[in-house]
Amino acid sequence: MMRSKTVTLALMVLVGMVAAVLLAHAIRQNLRAARPESRGYWIRAGAAIGLIAVAVQEVFEFSLQIPVNAFLFATLAAVALAPVVPHTASRNAAGASAD
Repeated sequence: MMRSKTVTLALMVLVGMVAAVLLAHAIRQNLRAARPESRGYWIRAGAAIGLIAVAVQEVFEFSLQIPVNAFLFATLAAVALAPVVPHTASRNAAGASAD
């Protein structure tokens, strides 16, 4: 009986670690893509730092079990992973609609 709980716990830890590595890789790729766009880069970098802060707090407390903290984590992840839109494309779209 104890063995099944240990295997389940180990599987949850492994899946969580793989998900964390994949999330970190995706955020790093998105930050590289956003570097030419200054404002978008810093917004995404701030969201990534917020994710790191939530993750560090999660090591010591079970803060993500509180719905508001889980929502904050999901929101920060969404901002950090938001698609990068080139600044010139958005400027051209605004100019085309004004004509």
